[in-house]
Amino acid sequence: MGTITARKRKDNSTAYTAQIRINRDGKTVYQESQTFDRKQVAQAWIKRRETELAQPGAIERANRKGVTIKKMIEQYLDEYEKIRPLGKTKSATLSAIKETWLGDLDDAALNSQKLVEYPTDDVRLLTQAAVGALDRIFRPGFKYSKAEVMLLNLCQPGEYTDDLFAISQPAEATRVMIVMDQINERWGRGTLRSACVPADPDWGMRRDMMSQSYTTKLDQLWSVACR
Repeated sequence: MGTITARKRKDNSTAYTAQIRINRDGKTVYQESQTFDRKQVAQAWIKRRETELAQPGAIERANRKGVTIKKMIEQYLDEYEKIRPLGKTKSATLSAIKETWLGDLDDAALNSQKLVEYPTDDVRLLTQAAVGALDRIFRPGFKYSKAEVMLLNLCQPGEYTDDLFAISQPAEATRVMIVMDQINERWGRGTLRSACVPADPDWGMRRDMMSQSYTTKLDQLWSVACR
């Protein structure tokens, strides 16, 4: 049976730690915990994990001793360099990641909820996650000249199957994003934006190597002349 414990953080916000403990023959055979910002998400996580752990062999797999993300990155850098030298940017990025809090995570503990609570297209949550990640890896005294953001496994809202037990994006957030898109489409890009995004930033995104949008823009289809 899972339990949830609430505690106050230094910034006066509330954190909810969900814990699962499974006993067999009077002994604890498995325990797991995770902290969330909202109680509803913690409750959903407990329901999902209890269902997963009830499957045959699930506890044995969960008890498998994994490796840290730092160890995985170090092994990747060591073995890949023997095949093909990595670029300076990629090597520096991976080296920086392994020295952050992510490097201390076990591979089994790494999931999307470490950054965002659920799949979302809410710009406010995405910005919050990006700023939070930056705060965690930022080191004073270094002059940063480049940042990299990778977006993986993108899909349309109707193409994604939600977890039955996980909390999903609130309908209010979806309506807010629709209104923002409509305003920016009518009055110009950037008319309505998150408060932490400056109107005239002193930095810009480099997009010199963008792929053409063959599947969404007809004017970018290749033209072939036949004789």
